[in-house]
Amino acid sequence: MLEIIGIYFASRTIGELASSKGYSSGLYRFLTFLFWFVFEVVGAVIGLLLFGNEGFLFYIFALVGAVCGFLLLKTIVNRLPNKNTFEEEVID
Repeated sequence: MLEIIGIYFASRTIGELASSKGYSSGLYRFLTFLFWFVFEVVGAVIGLLLFGNEGFLFYIFALVGAVCGFLLLKTIVNRLPNKNTFEEEVID
């Protein structure tokens, strides 16, 4: 349940950031879900390889992977050029 709330707030944050730069918020909300899921699976696999199926340690690795996916996408969106800026052409 907490993951669903986390994905909701993460996708809303990324969507608002992309929208403020002039990009489609829907696309970046979908990418948030995709990055979250893929990195969560990768983190879980790494946790299982390191510690086996003992307790919830692999789940902590999965959550850390999901947060890393969110942070990576946030960095990517932050580096996107702003489409909302208009350059004025100076006429001499």
